[in-house]
Amino acid sequence: MAQVKKKKKHISSSEAFLKKQKQKNKPDRLKIGLIVFTFVLSAVFAVASGLFMKDHFHRKNHCTADIVGEVTNASTWRTGGRRHKYHGKADVVVKSDGVFPSQTIHTTSYYIAKQKSVKIFYDPDNTKEYYFESNFADSRSLSILFAVLSVIELLFGIAITKAYLRSKQRQKR
Repeated sequence: MAQVKKKKKHISSSEAFLKKQKQKNKPDRLKIGLIVFTFVLSAVFAVASGLFMKDHFHRKNHCTADIVGEVTNASTWRTGGRRHKYHGKADVVVKSDGVFPSQTIHTTSYYIAKQKSVKIFYDPDNTKEYYFESNFADSRSLSILFAVLSVIELLFGIAITKAYLRSKQRQKR
């Protein structure tokens, strides 16, 4: 049997040049993609920070009345091997104060499950809006955390953008 030789496809010089340019620009596209990703991630962190802060201020301004609830059926447990995670669940029984209805609130908060009673802040105009006193600082803390992450990511994005532009300047020389 005779082997059939495949003919090589002839590539013109302009096609070869374009092919070479595509291979040359691939690292640039990755670097630019990383820069864009960094700035987008920074913006996402900033938006998350703003949302948590908005929630914090909304609760602070609207949930002005408070009532005490009694923690019942509380249980806490620890999971994990070397890194322990603490979990909890409890029912909070609230007796009506004339505005907030009598009800049992189920929670999965470890910190509330460890307490005997908990303070609940609620909106007198809309009693469906409430929060536990121990959870109030969480939204502010998360807001600060995301703001810090946003700034760090922004600074990182600026640093890699400057490094990329400097390398482009060196290549032109």
